Amino acid sequence: MNETIRLTETIEQEREMISDWVGKIGEHQRVDEMPINILRDVLTSCGADFENLDDEAKKSLSEYSEKDRGFGVRKVWGDEFVNDYKRKVGDFIKEYELETGIELPELVNKKNPDESTKRKNSGMIQFLFDLTSFASGEYNFETYKLITETRVKNGKAWAEGRKEDRIRANTPNSDKPLLISSIPTEFPNKAWVWISSKGK
Repeated sequence: MNETIRLTETIEQEREMISDWVGKIGEHQRVDEMPINILRDVLTSCGADFENLDDEAKKSLSEYSEKDRGFGVRKVWGDEFVNDYKRKVGDFIKEYELETGIELPELVNKKNPDESTKRKNSGMIQFLFDLTSFASGEYNFETYKLITETRVKNGKAWAEGRKEDRIRANTPNSDKPLLISSIPTEFPNKAWVWISSKGK
């Protein structure tokens, strides 16, 4: 009984740590160091399953693009969770644009404009994917920090009308720096509230 209480206290303390950590990502555009075991414990308490990932799933989680990582992320979270998360992102976009009057950037293929999806959710979906890749151990801290800080800095630049200040960065498996899809600074906390609400 006492052991169960101690474990509950520990996971609640760890959840508070992660909540504070995520808060700094949006508020300060800064990713502080976080022990991977604590992040993994907390995400596991929210429904993630990092056990017994096969080589295909690990390879997927080491990639950068949403398409290449989708398989691994769905192995960790399951289809229902990922689909629900994507719907929540869609809700956030509508609310954000309505409340702020700021149109979020669209994904455009400059080489082949006709192939542009013009979707606005890429960076926000990748927020979950980046977190999952880091917690799985397939992204090291330096990679996670670079990509995530770039996402929120680009989101801040866009919101402030400084489109030209958005940053390019190297990503896993890219041979040149890419313009990293952005997330509004308000998004990390909103996403975390939803992710953590799925706790067991």
